[in-house]
Amino acid sequence: MLSLRRALRTVWGLVGSGIHYNDTFHVVSNGHATMIRHHRQDIFFCTVVAVLATTTIIVLTATWPHTPDGWFHLQRVRALAEALRWGVLYPRWFPDFAFGYGYPVLNFYAPAFYYPPALLHRMGVDVITATRITAALAYALSGIAAYIAARRFASPRASGLAAVVYLVYPYHLYDLFVRGALPEFVAFLWPPLLLWSGHRLHRTGRTLDVLITAFVWTGLVLTHNLTAFMVGLVYGAIILYTATSSLKRAARHLIALGIGTLLSAFYVIPALVEIRWVGLGIGPDVHGYARHLVALKDLFTWQGTYPYPTAEVPVVPTPAYTALLLMVAFVAGWKHRRRVLWVGIGGLALVLLLMTTRVSEPVWAVFSPLLGKLQFPWRWHTLLALCWALLAALPVDALGERRPRWQTVIALSLALYVSVYGLRHIPIVPADYTASDVTVERMWAFDAEHGQVGASWTGEFLPRWVTEQRWAIGREPTVLHVYPAAAFSDLRLERKGYVSLTGTYTASLPGVLTFHTFYYPAWHVRVDGREVPVIPLTNLGLLAARVPAGEHTFDVRWGATWAVQWGRSLTALGWLLVFGLIVLMRRRVPSRAAIAWTLVGALALGGSINAFERHVTPKAPVVHYSDVSAAGAWVDIRKDQAVVHLYWLVHRYAPDATVFVHLVDENGRPVAQHDGPLGGPYTPPKRQFPGLLVPDDHPVPLKGVPPGTYRWVIGLYWPLDPAHPLIPAGQHTPFVEIGTLTVGDR
Repeated sequence: MLSLRRALRTVWGLVGSGIHYNDTFHVVSNGHATMIRHHRQDIFFCTVVAVLATTTIIVLTATWPHTPDGWFHLQRVRALAEALRWGVLYPRWFPDFAFGYGYPVLNFYAPAFYYPPALLHRMGVDVITATRITAALAYALSGIAAYIAARRFASPRASGLAAVVYLVYPYHLYDLFVRGALPEFVAFLWPPLLLWSGHRLHRTGRTLDVLITAFVWTGLVLTHNLTAFMVGLVYGAIILYTATSSLKRAARHLIALGIGTLLSAFYVIPALVEIRWVGLGIGPDVHGYARHLVALKDLFTWQGTYPYPTAEVPVVPTPAYTALLLMVAFVAGWKHRRRVLWVGIGGLALVLLLMTTRVSEPVWAVFSPLLGKLQFPWRWHTLLALCWALLAALPVDALGERRPRWQTVIALSLALYVSVYGLRHIPIVPADYTASDVTVERMWAFDAEHGQVGASWTGEFLPRWVTEQRWAIGREPTVLHVYPAAAFSDLRLERKGYVSLTGTYTASLPGVLTFHTFYYPAWHVRVDGREVPVIPLTNLGLLAARVPAGEHTFDVRWGATWAVQWGRSLTALGWLLVFGLIVLMRRRVPSRAAIAWTLVGALALGGSINAFERHVTPKAPVVHYSDVSAAGAWVDIRKDQAVVHLYWLVHRYAPDATVFVHLVDENGRPVAQHDGPLGGPYTPPKRQFPGLLVPDDHPVPLKGVPPGTYRWVIGLYWPLDPAHPLIPAGQHTPFVEIGTLTVGDR
């Protein structure tokens, strides 16, 4: 096992080998001494950038900001942590979203951002603190990335200025504090790294740089697909330009991007192919960008500090100092010996800037099926931030050639100015929730209040088989459906997983068994081991299976669609190519590297397979009432709360009953309880029909319960008559025992 010191030296050696700017422009008499001095300066500047950036975010997010999207991303972090608790490494479907009907969030939304805070949350850190730590570390790393990217072209002091400009560029902070677009905020890490690795690859052509570029591209794609889309367009244009002078160099870049795309194919292929199955692919408004294009007269803001617009304002103004950077690039840069670099970056910045204005509306109109996916033209500021950082560094670097003493003064002055400009008036509105509020119940209540579904504003991941109005999904149906009485006389659950359910049933006639989840082609239902046809039922598009009469076993689980299988296969191919390049690079099979890459590849593929999914075994007896029967129950203990999970099979329409869950002592006296409508408040009676299997969760607080052994009992009563619980068939008492609980000394 390598020591920590040796590991850090190895990593820094890899980065440092390509961090220095082009020596052809800075010839010194003692190159070795200069390199050592620059290494020390690099370590110093990177350390300062990391500490200041991390501290800034930790301090500014001490009061978690209220933003339009922040709540949604916190809920996704919580849901991913829950999936990891069940042993599902890559949950494409969150079963507790959309009022418990499920939502395929990570089948379409890039997943990488959510893993670090979810892992921290699994280790006991609350979800907001875990997200703050992740945001702070990503912010610091993005500053370091900007530094090492600028060091390919500029001196340490000039690169330090570039890092500061990149960090405090207003749109960078706008993502976190105004929009709450946390994955896009974290995605700022990757463009400068891609510039750094791509430039190394362009200069050296080494296999190592091909692999580094491939991994950086993979990270970008898996962090934020829209940022990757924009970067891909720019990188593609650069590759085309490179091909005019050297096909060999262009091919190296294409190979790197190709390998990176293969490594991310397990996510990319299903997201692209299956988009037609959700709201994103059903007639999207690809012209919504028009209202977000800014007029030329409003392009720059000339105020002393940046006036952050609210999330409701359709345009995001550009800082005034960027106009000066453009002027310097075209005027002073044209006479500089590195004019290609100066004017090239300035020209790219000008093009990207114009793409945010109404001048570019014809371009958007022609390519609307492609560009329209961006939704907001001001997303180009993500790439503009890097352009401005480099355009700030290049003049300061040029100044150091003639007046090196002034370089430090100018760099510090400009860094201080842009910091004050970007940080002084950040609008931090405190959120109206705390970490303890990031729960399933609060998510459902928020969605119901705002007429939304699945913790998203537009229901973009709602399966297309759901025809109900989005605002009505958690309410009574707008259209009533009539079905005959179910022929099921008995149903018992035997095993429950995160995205799987197994049980037995008895039916006198063939019928339709319906599950409380949206239909999606990845769902499979088997009866006695044989797959049966499934259909979307009602205007909610619920998963329903046609099952035969008699006594049978059934199994419901989320499986791999053909797009997922193809994606996994292509990712496996990508890892084989990576391993092959490592062998080619080392001329032998390195045992440690082989094991490391094999494990990483296995995890990438294993994350797409629910092979580690754990299961629980419901142990409750099956009891029958006139309208419903209890099909299974289990208890989940979490700190000072127990969640009692029940399943009910509906036999007749509208079982408008209330469920009570009591924790009773040896004398039958309740010490803790929870009462609620059968199916919860967001599956009202008119949403329930014969043959529907309804989940029903009841959180029971355990705080204050004295040590001892207790029994869990459940039952039903009519809402207006709680004093007279209903008596199940074949019983003399209304209480049904489902298990015991021993509370130890606290």
